[in-house]
Amino acid sequence: MKIPYKTVKWNVKGFDHYIFRLRVNIGQVICLNDGRRIFRPMDRILEVTALTPEPFDSLKLRDGVMLQGETVTVSYKGIRDMMILTNKRILFVDKQGITGKKQKYLSIPLDKINAFSVETGGTLDLDCDIDIFVSGMGYVHAEIMRPTKNMDPLVDALNQLLFE
Repeated sequence: MKIPYKTVKWNVKGFDHYIFRLRVNIGQVICLNDGRRIFRPMDRILEVTALTPEPFDSLKLRDGVMLQGETVTVSYKGIRDMMILTNKRILFVDKQGITGKKQKYLSIPLDKINAFSVETGGTLDLDCDIDIFVSGMGYVHAEIMRPTKNMDPLVDALNQLLFE
């Protein structure tokens, strides 16, 4: 696999100097008909914020959302958002509008999850960030409230899913 880089050349005291700057962006390279290539960043599908671990029994979901035989591995609830990882999929619930009656459900099969990234909270951060990359769609951004150990069950489940 060829790593994309950009070459920068400048001349100092009669000598040519080169710097190779690596591009570490997540996205796809699109080849145009005239031979040019353009880089298209990956799209953010959904963002769920202010999540904390919550027992699944206390979450309120519409009837018929969960399938028969589907067991919950990890569940998180925010002020208005929810994230539920089951044995078959990962489910995001985004409540919209003033009353929260309008809800967006995003269901992603587990076999479509390619990778994930974790950013722990710093001194002034109140949350930890997890990006879950989905094949052919983009990524989902989740913000889990501190302490950092709140994200450990999700990271363990994703590690088990992807690497075992």
